[in-house]
Amino acid sequence: MEEFILDKLRVLPDASGVYLMKDAEGVVIYVGKAVNLKRRVKSYFYSSGGHSLKTKALVSKIRDFELITTSSELEALILECALIKKYRPEYNILLKDGGGYPYIELFSEYPFPSIRTSRNRTDKRNKLFGPYVNAENLRRLILSIRRFFKIRICKDREPKRKRPCLYHQIGLCSGPCAGLISLEDYSSNVRNAVDFLNGKIDGVIDDLYKRINEESEKFNFEKCAAILKDIKAIEKLKEKQKVVFEKEINRDYVGFFVSGCEVLFKVLIVRNGVLIDKGDMLFASKFEESDAERLKIFILNYYEYASFIPPEIYVPCMPEDSELLERWMSEKAGRKVELSGKPRGRNREIIEMALHNAEVALESVRASEKRNDKMPVLEEIQAYLSLPSIPLRIETYDISNLSGKNAVGSMVVLTRGVPDKKNYRKFKIRFKETPDDFAMMREVLSRRFTIDRNKKADIWKTNFPDLIVIDGGKGQLGAVADIIAKQGVPFVGLAKKNEEIYFPDAAEPLVLSKDSRALNLIRLSRDEAHRFAVSFHRKLRRNEAFKRKDRNSEL
Repeated sequence: MEEFILDKLRVLPDASGVYLMKDAEGVVIYVGKAVNLKRRVKSYFYSSGGHSLKTKALVSKIRDFELITTSSELEALILECALIKKYRPEYNILLKDGGGYPYIELFSEYPFPSIRTSRNRTDKRNKLFGPYVNAENLRRLILSIRRFFKIRICKDREPKRKRPCLYHQIGLCSGPCAGLISLEDYSSNVRNAVDFLNGKIDGVIDDLYKRINEESEKFNFEKCAAILKDIKAIEKLKEKQKVVFEKEINRDYVGFFVSGCEVLFKVLIVRNGVLIDKGDMLFASKFEESDAERLKIFILNYYEYASFIPPEIYVPCMPEDSELLERWMSEKAGRKVELSGKPRGRNREIIEMALHNAEVALESVRASEKRNDKMPVLEEIQAYLSLPSIPLRIETYDISNLSGKNAVGSMVVLTRGVPDKKNYRKFKIRFKETPDDFAMMREVLSRRFTIDRNKKADIWKTNFPDLIVIDGGKGQLGAVADIIAKQGVPFVGLAKKNEEIYFPDAAEPLVLSKDSRALNLIRLSRDEAHRFAVSFHRKLRRNEAFKRKDRNSEL
């Protein structure tokens, strides 16, 4: 054991807090919390006999650790969750897709509120609904709200138009931007939309019938007919929802299924006695974890930014730190929240439904992955390019500009041979407004591999690729060879004209058959990088044109 670690162990505090274990390169590989940091951290180094395989593997990599003391165990729990999300350590359980859950965000601060999907959960000014675990259900829900209540989705705070956009013409917006609806009526629509999202469908229908009576007294029969059409559509939607309780009960039911290193969670959401949403989340870990630990991590991730936490949450077994979790959720909800690990009767039936659905969903994910398996093609690429490992992560770069103006760079990612859009990145070129593609590509690669580990925005950069593809030939490769070579990552260039693959240290390019699966996958990544760069470049040009138009109109 290193002498400086022994020195740190001698002065460990008798306090609650969080510890961060680091490897030889200073990368955080595990984050944990403790009621007593002194006892907990020492146990890693002095009680090796009772360690699990996971802990033994972790300890073998620890070269340093950092402590953060807290005033309470609850504060330590919250900090632990935040740091796991920040550093995504190798030995912690993580969301497999690395992303958060989508929400419906109501921009309630606007005079005429707009509504759209969002993953920005930190803006306290607007009202959030969710999280929604099923993206397809979320899209349907947004469409239903727009169809029934004509809520706008545009981003302008106070939109002003001479005539409404296409969404008004197809019945998905009430046209407040063109003054086609009063603030009073629009506000009533928003209130109904909020009730609808909260599962109070009967109240929404009652309100709409009142509006029919009001409009009929004004002889606005066309408006009455439109409202009645919406009522019938809402009633039809209500019939599809499954009523699981006669009383207006609000509960969540969590089930999960484990297969290998993956665990899929299924959440059944009951609001006002009606099952209104269900979906799944996939977690992954390199090591065997207890069900209690899995449930704890899931609850922390899922309910951290939940817009509504029900008073009762049913689970198949009690999670680790269950009392702390209840206190944490109760503080967030402003009332008592209970976890129940021993459901009976109807509650047991719904938990079993969640467990079964989780198993079916994970089998479906596995079947889908098997159908889309690109491993044979990736192995071909490894052989053709003489790579040291299978290129599970391929990053491809391209530049787009018009005579140097609005120059942009793009980075697209193929993960296991499939476009991984959440990991795409765009770069605004800062270099200079001259058509120098070589210098622009150097700038993009330099910025990609300049990493500040203390900067949250740079965390994605620590995930290095197995192969880099540059859009271009020998010249483009030569321009960035020194930058990439320092990272120890293999790289090639793909020239458009004859689809030749260039290497940095070979005089002649590699020419593969046009029908080669390996070439087609590399070409797919190159074309996707080009599309992504061009779309960003066009967006910047449009924005610039709008700004010029606004300036001219002011003159």
